Amino acid sequence: MGVIKSGEANSRYNGTMIIFGEKGNEMTLGRVDRRYCPTCEKERDFYISLIYRYGHVFWIPLFSYSTKYFYHCSVCGYGTELKGRDLNPYLTSNPKPWMHRFGWVVLIGIIVILIAIFS
Repeated sequence: MGVIKSGEANSRYNGTMIIFGEKGNEMTLGRVDRRYCPTCEKERDFYISLIYRYGHVFWIPLFSYSTKYFYHCSVCGYGTELKGRDLNPYLTSNPKPWMHRFGWVVLIGIIVILIAIFS
């Protein structure tokens, strides 16, 4: 068995490092109405919020997943999760940023440009 000198192990590896990961985001979409909150025991404003996670490579968002909408009290957070049909009166378009939904298109574009330049 040979002895590896300081710095020798790193000089043998000429690979590429890829940085990837996931992150979450929460967005308050707006006030819906004012009603009685059973937790606060008072009239409170109720809001709709969106909570989702997205994956990224080199900090470029590629896709989103685990999307949930909540109808909740502005003070204590009491509320319920909303499903598809329940959202129709409140949403006119997708509130998630374009890059968090279709960032993979940008990544493919960058790869195509790099291939065109270096080939």
